[in-house]
Amino acid sequence: MNKNWTRLWLLVISLFVLIGLSAQLHAQGEESSLDESAVLEGDYDEGVSFLRQFVIEGGPIVWFVLMPLSFYSCYQAIDLSIKTSREILLPEENTKQLKKIAEKGDKEVIKAAAAKQDDLLSYSLSRAFNLVKTKEVGYMGLQQMVSDVLQERTLEILRKVERLNLTGNISPMVGLFGTVFGMIKSFNTIVEAGGQPDASQLAGGISIALVTTFWGLFVAIPSLFIYGYLRNKLEAMASEAAVEAETVLDKIEGIY
Repeated sequence: MNKNWTRLWLLVISLFVLIGLSAQLHAQGEESSLDESAVLEGDYDEGVSFLRQFVIEGGPIVWFVLMPLSFYSCYQAIDLSIKTSREILLPEENTKQLKKIAEKGDKEVIKAAAAKQDDLLSYSLSRAFNLVKTKEVGYMGLQQMVSDVLQERTLEILRKVERLNLTGNISPMVGLFGTVFGMIKSFNTIVEAGGQPDASQLAGGISIALVTTFWGLFVAIPSLFIYGYLRNKLEAMASEAAVEAETVLDKIEGIY
């Protein structure tokens, strides 16, 4: 619980810092507006120009929605990559240890060893053995319990991985919203200018449309890629854990 609250506070603080930084950058951009002659002559800072084009010109949709979504997806990708690593979910040392203990055929020793770990194999065995206490089941029933617990644990982790899928599907829609907003703004400018607006008058709306689309795709593409990668990796490890669990149970089949 403490670790979860720590992560939550870090996420909230980081988002506020990101939003504050974006607002500050916007204020600086307004104060240091470049005149057209300086731009045409190339007498400007490329770093400021890049910041203006890809952050400031995107408007509040980028600052308060898409940039925080980008940070959130990065945080989730790193956090979930760690939590779904083989060293945590299916460490080779724990698997070998359980198989070695199972060769002795002592159910209580296996139960005690599995209870000390929290990986997929150990958790499914420990949970299944605890359920056996309240139910009269044979060997086949124990196998089914292990399979059910393993599937339940895998789905629990998959629900967390789904956050990346959700982010990857929402961000393009937010970008599309910004695109529509920017185009509406440009068309309003055309109407206000009597059908003959200057290019500079249309630049604001077009910038919003393009920059929000850019950020929407910038968040969605890596989020969906990492989601697919983590999902496939988790499913592969769950299948491997099921095979290993069956191997361990086969060594104590004679007990039931």
